[in-house]
Amino acid sequence: MGGVECLVKEDSSKIDYLARVEGAGETIQISADSKEKLEDVKTLLKGLQFKVADAGKKDGPWYWNGTPYASAEHSAEVGPVTLNSKHVPIDPIIVQSVIGGNRIWSDGARAYILSNACKLAEYNLDGGKLVKRADIELDAQSNYQTMTVTDDGAVWLGGVGSGSCRIKDGAVEKIKGPRELVMHPSGTWGLERYGRKGADMKKYEIAADGTVATVDFPLAEVDYMVNAYLRIDANHIYISGREAGSKETALFVYDHGGKLEKILKEPAKNSMGGVYFAGETANGFVALPLQSVVILWDKEGNPIGRLNDVKKLYDSPTTGVAGNEDGILLPGGGLLTLTRRERADKSTYELVVFRVDGF
Repeated sequence: MGGVECLVKEDSSKIDYLARVEGAGETIQISADSKEKLEDVKTLLKGLQFKVADAGKKDGPWYWNGTPYASAEHSAEVGPVTLNSKHVPIDPIIVQSVIGGNRIWSDGARAYILSNACKLAEYNLDGGKLVKRADIELDAQSNYQTMTVTDDGAVWLGGVGSGSCRIKDGAVEKIKGPRELVMHPSGTWGLERYGRKGADMKKYEIAADGTVATVDFPLAEVDYMVNAYLRIDANHIYISGREAGSKETALFVYDHGGKLEKILKEPAKNSMGGVYFAGETANGFVALPLQSVVILWDKEGNPIGRLNDVKKLYDSPTTGVAGNEDGILLPGGGLLTLTRRERADKSTYELVVFRVDGF
């Protein structure tokens, strides 16, 4: 069609054309849907002429023929702090097809990774490598965006389209009510990140049998929290959003009763954009934001600094973005970051884990 050789898929009311012109670096896709006039549509499409000149470009290999991502150890300065990073290979690799819906948890010996919003697996963290121990079956149509692992070993998942569930001892139990649920480590209550204002926040108290009681839990200082980051650890609630009258994203730190403790802001009044992880270290607080690689604050919430150059910490060979997806602080120190990285041969994007120390 139009001078380009296409793959064609057709049924009684729909036809699809797909072509890849490698030398031009262009992909062509056409879909037509008509029950009554499909033949007329096909005749019309035959009049197309695609202007795709061969510029000598070459596509990368298919991902199964490509070279898995690898990175050397790196160090980077964030103010007076030196951060050291090391690639933690995942075996087998995880090819990333979805941005969002990628989460990690680890206690230093084992780990869970939610990938592409619908795949969950347990791993052993041994010798600086994540080795898959078992897959945990989920509905292939799932679209989970949050994951919490509570002290009793249960894995909690949540998503707007999929709702919330609790996975314990191989059994998957649906939780009625909350959708993008984030749990307290005790597994007895949680919050939902889905909403517009902190004043509308609800607390979900969840009994052992899955019964849910909903109570108001306003976080009034968060004026705007669409697509907010939300996490609850043993000491704090972390939520990203904006103060009233502000266009800058900040991190709000609350106690478990909903009392504001700190507002963590970007150095030099920059906007951190989205937030993919926040937590408390021995020396202060850390965040993995959208607009930079990492931001550090001291215990009082004063900015220590931010790192913008992704190559100093992650060694990204072909892209200049951090690609942060999630993170988890390890009990013995150090931070595992889950990132999106493009291979050097451009054959695919992988989910890649780094261990970052020095906080």
